[in-house]
Amino acid sequence: MKSLYILLLFALTFSSCKDELAVNPPDLSIATEKNAYKVGEEVKFKIEGDAQLISFYSGEPLHDYTFREGRIVQPGKLRLSFQSSVEFGTQQGQFSVLVSTDFNGGSSFSDIQLANWTDITSRFTLATTAVFTYSREIDITDLAANAQTIFIAFRYKVKDQGVYGIGRTWRVENFLLNSESSVGLQKKGDIPTSGFRLFDKQANIAPSRSTLSNSRISLVAHSVTDANRNLETENWAISKGFSIGTQDYGPDRPVPIKGIADSKISTYKYVYTKEGIYKAVFIGYNANISGSAELKKELTVTINP
Repeated sequence: MKSLYILLLFALTFSSCKDELAVNPPDLSIATEKNAYKVGEEVKFKIEGDAQLISFYSGEPLHDYTFREGRIVQPGKLRLSFQSSVEFGTQQGQFSVLVSTDFNGGSSFSDIQLANWTDITSRFTLATTAVFTYSREIDITDLAANAQTIFIAFRYKVKDQGVYGIGRTWRVENFLLNSESSVGLQKKGDIPTSGFRLFDKQANIAPSRSTLSNSRISLVAHSVTDANRNLETENWAISKGFSIGTQDYGPDRPVPIKGIADSKISTYKYVYTKEGIYKAVFIGYNANISGSAELKKELTVTINP
């Protein structure tokens, strides 16, 4: 009988503690001061109630509640631009822009010869003087169909300098490869980040004087001697392989706006930088050793130009 009494008392005590430890669901109410805002205007969210943790999805790419479990991004449009200049010498047709999707990334000139290259020089505006000329931003998406990687190359040919004259000096600056997909405009590479390497076809007997820096590609012919005056050679500057296939970005992430140790908040301010209709989502979260509870509050925010 005594044992039964102890068990009954334990059960009642445990039930009482469990009730005391029960998780209270978050109590949140979110509202904005008006229905529409302009780009760059501060959106003020009024918050009533409280939660131990509060996080915010703005509805923008990479911060969209819809993609909280993961985001797979299809290839976007590829756009290429650069500036070029040319001076000295008299040779014509030395400079070309090429693209490959099967270059193996090797370090020998034979690796270049094994790859398929598409000449896209005619798509760009090239310099005719030492003044740097903008190429225009050109869409090269058609060259990347069904490919996972793309390489950009600047090829520089030197013909017989005894017949065609001294080679000219070509320079490239402000190289920029952009991709525009569902997550917005992304910079794929510029000169400092594109991993350009120089390849010289006749490096042993007629080494070119081409150079690379963090801001410029300089393509310069070899010095003329009696031994190499009549040689024809090539010098290439080739980028790293840019990933252009389908990409797994993982889950979109919220911004934490209140932690457990933080005081209760009554407002949250945010600025949208692009027009559109956004699904703003606030997540309230309470938890203790007995469990957790979550509450989602969703608002539509219209951003006008």
